[in-house]
Amino acid sequence: LLRLCLVLLVTVGGCEAQAPSATGRRSTTGADASSYRRGVWLLLDQGENRHACDRRGAGRYRYIVVQWYATRDAACPLERIRAANPGVKVLAYQNVGAMIAGPHTNGRPSTCVTQEEAAAHDAAAPGDAWQLHDKTGNVLAFQDQYAYLAPGNVGRTSYQAQCLRRLARIKTDGYDGVLGDDANVSPGHGLGEHGTPIAEYPTDAAYGDAMVRAMRRIGPGAARLGLLMVPNVGADPGERAQRARALAIVRASSGFFTEFWTRWEGVEAGQSGSAWEAGVTMAQEVEALGKPFL
Repeated sequence: LLRLCLVLLVTVGGCEAQAPSATGRRSTTGADASSYRRGVWLLLDQGENRHACDRRGAGRYRYIVVQWYATRDAACPLERIRAANPGVKVLAYQNVGAMIAGPHTNGRPSTCVTQEEAAAHDAAAPGDAWQLHDKTGNVLAFQDQYAYLAPGNVGRTSYQAQCLRRLARIKTDGYDGVLGDDANVSPGHGLGEHGTPIAEYPTDAAYGDAMVRAMRRIGPGAARLGLLMVPNVGADPGERAQRARALAIVRASSGFFTEFWTRWEGVEAGQSGSAWEAGVTMAQEVEALGKPFL
């Protein structure tokens, strides 16, 4: 899951890789910002999008990612971001695999499906649940620091349809695309085979297959709307099955976003050996498909 703050990411094939600070954050202004030249700028904390309206940053980034609710922000709305950064692709953050509860700023939530929408849908159509459950029937939430998020039942076609309805609104607002978070090939977040079991997906592979099916519908659906869909895929590129699922998602999408390039969790020791090789060759495979690797 992307931290709701500025996190490191670069575009391989034209950008410098920068190590994050010990806190996992980096400043977004001044001389430090110049080190992200032609990279990806994530402005996801409340009010951070205002930096994108500073014309001194023009030309430094290929992609700028903001919360969807920044569309009509009083200090730095979407049209001013575009004016200050000619040619940049502006992506709205949307979590594909998780659901957040309201209140939702300006009616523009940060997840493709909200917890309120899921609860209402499941009450009306209990056989088509968007919420996931443990083995005793309790609705699940993430079991880590993101416990305010609930995992979505991405394998449901009705869930995917709701996500596409959300993307249509984002297109109407004028964005170039979406950064789709938590498009993971295993549940993670303390769930699944290595955490709290999921009744609907007894194996991590079953969840991963469901995510591939979901992205094979959501990615082309976004393209038909005229939107980029760049998924942040949680996958271990050194694990064959996870890598294969990740590449299947890439083929259905507009690119690939990796959260932990060269360094797990952003603050741990740098990757080396087989982990380094797996990450680099994954980047090469993505670009060989004609897709940007972010």
